[in-house]
Amino acid sequence: MERLENTGVSVFYPSPASAGTNLKNATLFTRINIIASPEVTKAALESTPTLQNTFCLGHLNNVLIFDNDGEEHTSHVSAVLEMLVARDLKAYIHGCAFDKASWTDAGFQFDNAGREAFMVVLREHLAPDARNGHS
Repeated sequence: MERLENTGVSVFYPSPASAGTNLKNATLFTRINIIASPEVTKAALESTPTLQNTFCLGHLNNVLIFDNDGEEHTSHVSAVLEMLVARDLKAYIHGCAFDKASWTDAGFQFDNAGREAFMVVLREHLAPDARNGHS
């Protein structure tokens, strides 16, 4: 994930490419808001081999978990929460969104940023008219 400095925007390059398909086709989304800097969050995600971008991605100090299957989603959310415990990190519960039906309900906005990339923005960073679907 490449972060564009001081913009609140990052670019998600799914690897493998199937991760992008998984994100587009997911029906369950959970956002975990971590009480840590974006750098600490990124390091924690990258150093946890069981957390793969085929089902989760980090943006700033947030993790989005995306799946199609409820049991699998619960397992993936548990894996992220276990990573937090193992690294003595905590989630800000009021910044989290569990078991949402869309990435927008979980607080994220994605736009295509090329053939195999997505621009990622937290919805609270969007202008009010953009949050409501107006351009």
